[in-house]
Amino acid sequence: MNINFNYQKLENNINKNIIDDICFRKLSNNSIKESKFEGEYPIYSANKKILGKIKKYDFINFIAISKDGTIGNPFYIKNKGSIINTLEYIFPKNNIDIKYLFYLLQTINFKKYEVGSTIKHIYFNEWKKEKIKLIDINKQKLVGNFFNKIDQLIANSNLLIKLIDDYKKSFLNTIFKN
Repeated sequence: MNINFNYQKLENNINKNIIDDICFRKLSNNSIKESKFEGEYPIYSANKKILGKIKKYDFINFIAISKDGTIGNPFYIKNKGSIINTLEYIFPKNNIDIKYLFYLLQTINFKKYEVGSTIKHIYFNEWKKEKIKLIDINKQKLVGNFFNKIDQLIANSNLLIKLIDDYKKSFLNTIFKN
């Protein structure tokens, strides 16, 4: 897997913007209590946890971010799906690559926007003012693909570690148990 990247080529083409310039949000109306969890489309909660399957989906190819409780933690869903109402959908505006936006959102310190003492909340109207660096769409795609390759490498490595650990446990049971 080739994951070479040259940051110096990007530095000359960086524009200063704010989050509101590059994305918009949509709220979810899906309540945990109202979800029947019977269907074919996943419904997600915070940290990309699938709560179950529902009959309809809201969107394809979206970013979700937790706005209530466990705040921040953006995740990307490429396929059909929905989220519960403690999260919100984030979509790129024109000429913004969704993967670039996803990785950019991972750099935001959402803690500085949190409010509430018992249950934490963040509000898009506040964090949309966050200053960011923006590059042209072709370079965004390069950056998004670069970080996506790293995520794939991490996922493959974690799977390999799990397989090796299972193999070890099998040997332990074979050798030490009757």
